[in-house]
Amino acid sequence: MYKVQSVLINKHKYTLREAENVILDSRYFKLKKMDETKNEYRFRQIDPNYLHRQGYNKIITKNLGRNSGIELVIYYKE
Repeated sequence: MYKVQSVLINKHKYTLREAENVILDSRYFKLKKMDETKNEYRFRQIDPNYLHRQGYNKIITKNLGRNSGIELVIYYKE
């Protein structure tokens, strides 16, 4: 079982408006909390503390295509 905790979008490939549109155009993701780092926009889908309390403790990052500039932070329950 897994949950997508955050969607990471590369700032060098997308403007903030374009990144927000990626999230809004998706049927799977929501615009909730967004954090900005030097290289990416991080759109939080689920609070990581909540996931840890629910037993999701294995974390991986999955690229959505070699040059897409979009990654998912995925939490798995072991």
